[in-house]
Amino acid sequence: MELQVPLILTLVLFLFLVVKGLFQSKIVQNRDPKLPPGPWKLPLIGHLLHLVDPLPHHKLRDLANKHGPLMFLQLGEVPTIIASSPRIAQEILKTNDVVFADRGAIFSGDILTYGSIGVTLSRYGGHWKQLRKIITLELLSAKKVQSFLSVREEEVAHLVEVISSMAGSSVNISLKTQSMTYDIICRTAFGQKCQEKETFLTIMKEALELAGGFEIADLFPSYNFLHGITGVKHRAQKLHQKMDKILTDIMNEHRLNQNDKSGEDIIDVLLRLQDANDSTFPIEDNCIKAVLLEIFIAGSDTSSTTLEWAFSELIRNPQSWRRHNLRLGAFLKERRKFLSHQMLVNSAT
Repeated sequence: MELQVPLILTLVLFLFLVVKGLFQSKIVQNRDPKLPPGPWKLPLIGHLLHLVDPLPHHKLRDLANKHGPLMFLQLGEVPTIIASSPRIAQEILKTNDVVFADRGAIFSGDILTYGSIGVTLSRYGGHWKQLRKIITLELLSAKKVQSFLSVREEEVAHLVEVISSMAGSSVNISLKTQSMTYDIICRTAFGQKCQEKETFLTIMKEALELAGGFEIADLFPSYNFLHGITGVKHRAQKLHQKMDKILTDIMNEHRLNQNDKSGEDIIDVLLRLQDANDSTFPIEDNCIKAVLLEIFIAGSDTSSTTLEWAFSELIRNPQSWRRHNLRLGAFLKERRKFLSHQMLVNSAT
């Protein structure tokens, strides 16, 4: 009898979820019958079964070949449109970019970025526009990026030295390039004043894994209990508390050293704008922290992954590798230790 009670409760819960899934699926169909084509689907989980594969992007390619460049997938409770052609992607990302500007809800991302108040996850509107303007004009302007040139050169030189010292042995390029990009972003964001860089980077790696991983609860947003069952809510809150303490300490340290004019890093810029006290768009501490986290998330994995794929393509094409190696070798011999972007462009023309 003791075993039958949990079994009955499980069965009742399962039947409830199935009935609710069927009901919601019917509502979606009745609401908009002009959805793009798609494969067959199951109650509750929708089309998720079609993506169960070690390479889900290959499955999406195969489905697009069968159902067309514009396809509808019901991922749990989340209706999703898949665009698989350059023309349709341009329609979505350029022609109608404002219509599709908002991102889907990410539970762990919402916790980590202080309620999605940064530029990445916030909804399109006045707040997003003002924050994007600050990032474009103050943080990522050509002048500001150029001011961090020495940081990039030093970290790249360090990477080359590390790889050279390991000649004759295997090198994990992915880890090395990832470490380099983390160090570059950390120095440009915190400057030389950061005393907790290693701790922060360790936490950031955990946060990236959490926010970038697959979370079943995001596909069933009406089932709030799933966040507790999967443990994502507890992990996200714990990481958020650790990151918040470190960022608060770093910001307070920068406030105490604002008279130091040795070099203005990203935190210094944001604190300066905060002190300017613009009544039309006041910048709160949590907003600064959210922007800093997004800079790390946006700039770390993307940069290291790009370098990793560039190395992979050169290894796959040894003739191209030799040609570029000879060309760059001759160019460096005539010039200097580092090549600027413009020098590389000129050498290729």
